[in-house]
Amino acid sequence: MEADLSYYAPRWERRPKPLAASCRMALMADLAEQGMAHAAKDISMGRMVGTAVMFAEAAGCGRRLDLDRIEPPARTELERWLTCFPSYGFLLAVPEHKKATMQALEAPFPELHCQPMGAFTKGDGVELRRGQEGEMLWRQGDGLTGFGAIRQDVASSVADPHA
Repeated sequence: MEADLSYYAPRWERRPKPLAASCRMALMADLAEQGMAHAAKDISMGRMVGTAVMFAEAAGCGRRLDLDRIEPPARTELERWLTCFPSYGFLLAVPEHKKATMQALEAPFPELHCQPMGAFTKGDGVELRRGQEGEMLWRQGDGLTGFGAIRQDVASSVADPHA
């Protein structure tokens, strides 16, 4: 299974030195060139959770979002964080064994925040989990954007890092 990392710079944290757009794009290019992620999706108007659903639909696999692993910025409620629109953010499909390398690449950019938030699964939907409780938020058959996976081999590689 893949680690599911969210990667973002929240606008409302008012950092003293905003990360320049050229640095953000250079970092994303470096991540791509080094093969750090199987796939990425910008956090869109669907916010973090809706974007996770769009990502699962496009990948043709399931996702689990572990609410206990998601750390909102200081003085921010989790619900508000999940429903905000960050000024810059991506969800990345990063293999678990590359997590430390990913965090090292992100370290020179203190204005960015990178953290695991769940996993892609071989399931057919998106599940929100907190502790031992979970609720299915969306199933592949329900459709959302209509941009589902075309190639099953791509969907399998995202859900299974050994594929």
